[in-house]
Amino acid sequence: MARRGRPRAGRRGARRRLRAHRHRRPAGSALGHHLVPPYRRGFQCEGLAHTADGVPIKAVNPRNASVPAGVPATAGSARAELAEVLASPANAGAHRIIAVGHAHIELVFAMSQARQLAWLKERSPEVYRRVRAHVEAGRFVPVGGMWVESDTNLPGGEALALQLVHGKRFFRLLRRPAAARSATATATATATAGAGAAPPVWVGELYLELHRGACTSQARTEQGNRRVEHLLREAELWAATAAVDGVAEYPHEELDRCWTTLLLHQFHHILPGSSIARAHREAERALDAHADRATAEIQFGHVHRPVHTNTSWDAARFEVCAHRWVHVGEPGYGFAVVNDSTYGHDVNLPPRRRAGSARVAPLVAAGNPAVVVEAVKLADDRSGDVVVRLYESAGGRATTALTTSFPVTGAVVADLLERPREHGEEVDLAGLELRPFQVLTLRLSRA
Repeated sequence: MARRGRPRAGRRGARRRLRAHRHRRPAGSALGHHLVPPYRRGFQCEGLAHTADGVPIKAVNPRNASVPAGVPATAGSARAELAEVLASPANAGAHRIIAVGHAHIELVFAMSQARQLAWLKERSPEVYRRVRAHVEAGRFVPVGGMWVESDTNLPGGEALALQLVHGKRFFRLLRRPAAARSATATATATATAGAGAAPPVWVGELYLELHRGACTSQARTEQGNRRVEHLLREAELWAATAAVDGVAEYPHEELDRCWTTLLLHQFHHILPGSSIARAHREAERALDAHADRATAEIQFGHVHRPVHTNTSWDAARFEVCAHRWVHVGEPGYGFAVVNDSTYGHDVNLPPRRRAGSARVAPLVAAGNPAVVVEAVKLADDRSGDVVVRLYESAGGRATTALTTSFPVTGAVVADLLERPREHGEEVDLAGLELRPFQVLTLRLSRA
């Protein structure tokens, strides 16, 4: 028993020493981050600053019952203590830091996911109204532009595009134009180089060695994601075909609801499986081919990975987020493995076939095999225009003809939000030109 008691006493002594250390004021400093002992159970203190004469200034949750009266009034004293530092100009090599957070001093609160704000609008209209008021006042700034903070390895290209489409549309409704233009510049935490310094540029894939296992963990969730992505794109294509032929109305609301549900589950801790501890790895089969790299499909293109370990950088990049195929080959010989729904390497299932009463002509088709039609749908503004998203997949320049099964009265290039480009110039569907891996969104007007 005595043996057990000594460690407890040691721990109590260590806690007392730690508390005493936390209350010491660093010599010569007017502002320091310190912790204070809890006044009551559950107290949370974000930090403690003090004036030159040692008077504490708290920065805590204003709803906490233990906050002494008059604490908010000390904000002016805090600003006065920081006046000299804030007035000092930065030298040319200094970093510029913009703080974002929640405290009693005049900071800005930032929220980066449109889905959270949409929940507020749907379930707490009064809170949402107050958020909008703070947005107008510049105290609450929507940042980013996606529906959720999505994983960017596993979602397909059209899903990533729709993350931006749904996110940007909601943010445009939430904030005034001036706030929309300046949100990222004024409210995100940034550190930029001094005047005249060029920002660093990274060419090629940015591989993060500490984020492994995300492509192969929770395979059922990832299989479901892939299959739902494909089913939704098929549903859009068939719904657009039926609407163009006058057979049925286009189900805008139903498709939006399905897409936003899928986009929610592509959050970067859900789809990669990193929300729980267990992860499953799939083995890669050995291939007998003389090659120094493998090629795997990613969104709107492909990526090369070395199959050797010449350097530590080569050895580290053994995991790849292959989407639907991986290829290893030498001139005139090689292997390509395709998969139906996992992000490892599996054998592809047969194409899905459904019996119909008559043959249906493709709504649109690209004449160049290097150009892939990613999505076909009706425009969200319900004008009846057909929106086609396609991309160059081989990594080279391509010219293609885009044919349609319906008469087209006009074709313009649009952005992801389906808005015609600034000049709205007509494009010739008989000779579309694409740069390597270019994603092109077209808006086709029907007769």
